[in-house]
Amino acid sequence: RVFHRLYNMSFIEYINRNRVDVAARMIKETKRALKDISKDVGFSSDISFRRSFIRYKGVTAGKYRKLV
Repeated sequence: RVFHRLYNMSFIEYINRNRVDVAARMIKETKRALKDISKDVGFSSDISFRRSFIRYKGVTAGKYRKLV
């Protein structure tokens, strides 16, 4: 509750936002497979990575790679 009050989001949401930010940076800077990137940043499944990426970036990771 204290975390939510301070950051206006849950701890899990904070972690997932950071994971997506790190993944986005890796997508920009490397040509590694998205599946490998999702595992490296801590997502346990490709589906959870896909959902979180779309939620915080507004596009899929594949589309993001094409845009940057």
